[in-house]
Amino acid sequence: MVMLQRDESEQGVYQAARNCGHCAQCGRGLKPEEPVWREVFQFYRKRMTLGGMPFTVAPVCKRCHLEYDGWAPAKPCEKCQRMVVNLRRFNRVHTFCSRLCEVRYYSHRRKKAPAQQMCGECGEVFKPTRSDSLYCSNACRQRSYRKRAKKSV
Repeated sequence: MVMLQRDESEQGVYQAARNCGHCAQCGRGLKPEEPVWREVFQFYRKRMTLGGMPFTVAPVCKRCHLEYDGWAPAKPCEKCQRMVVNLRRFNRVHTFCSRLCEVRYYSHRRKKAPAQQMCGECGEVFKPTRSDSLYCSNACRQRSYRKRAKKSV
């Protein structure tokens, strides 16, 4: 764990965590095929926050990572395929090299609304505004609900 004073490269660490473009420790630019170690950075504050000291996890290069027994085996980033070594306690189901890769991965996975869909009640073709829309209007949705409610009673 690296402890830094607030004025000592805090923005550089946050920027490295955001896009994995450079090492959070030395500031050297990272190549896309270069593996990274995701290390914990804590910042001293004049006033403690409610949950203790704030921290962020940011990538560091091979030269700067700490020699430590708690590293998990390297896994590829789910979005860009860069090899990432996490601490065992931060080892998750999905592995990402940066916050940018994480956001892009989950945004891509989100279900998109189809171009056209048939209404589940009246059969009319409509353009849904949401990915989970089943009916063309509130009237059809309510009519369908009343039919289902009537059948169950």
